Amino acid sequence: MDFTRTRLMKQARLFGREAMEILASERMFIAGCGRNGSAFAILSAYSGFMDFVLADPDSVEPRNLNASIGFSGKDIGRRKVDVVRERLLSLDPSITCETLALRIQDDRVRKTLASADIVVDATDSIPAKKFLNAVVAENIRKGKDQKLLSLGSGAYAEDGGILQMGAQAVLFEKGGACLLCGPLNREERTNLSDVSLVVVNVLASLLGLQLLLSSLLGYGDRPCNFLLYDCLGHRVVGLQRVGRKDCEYCGLPQTKEKIHG
Repeated sequence: MDFTRTRLMKQARLFGREAMEILASERMFIAGCGRNGSAFAILSAYSGFMDFVLADPDSVEPRNLNASIGFSGKDIGRRKVDVVRERLLSLDPSITCETLALRIQDDRVRKTLASADIVVDATDSIPAKKFLNAVVAENIRKGKDQKLLSLGSGAYAEDGGILQMGAQAVLFEKGGACLLCGPLNREERTNLSDVSLVVVNVLASLLGLQLLLSSLLGYGDRPCNFLLYDCLGHRVVGLQRVGRKDCEYCGLPQTKEKIHG
């Protein structure tokens, strides 16, 4: 592809033709097309990804409008996957986009997951996250070079005060820690949120893209598989998470986390 004559010409000048061909060839499965998933799909298409599978059983509701840059008032009642697909194709008709209006745990979804190079967890369900973690871990064990990127964002309030507000992204890939080797519960205030705010939702997509592009294109000298932006402290924290030796999914040797930032 001649990227110098397309909408991606500026990215091609930054990353180079070989890198852009890598992005264009990656098949991306996005689980959940709500506040985080819709934004991530759009920003990924702007970055140069060209092959998408969108999975979400829900339709757009009024409460979704202020949580995502992907929806407008005219979309209320439409399936989220159809709205996001339309948005992607309006940017570039040459984008390939398959839609699945199904629950993530549906058997048909598992079959499609096997064809993806990148799986993006943009769900708000811990069971769905654990399901995706297990499927990707199984595919990696079978020799597939698959990556799982999990996005989280939101704010937590108590007694009228904001306790935490921010966004995070976690990357699970071959040789790295899986999602279960990091926090996955409300008590640790990560991944799930009580409040949806469009600013932090977009931040989650930006953090996820940073991890993904760094992994695919090999730039940067500070490896991380976890990024957190703390809106209250105005800082980015990066971690190189490691797996537990007894983990049934990644089973990495037990070592200390390396902390950056």
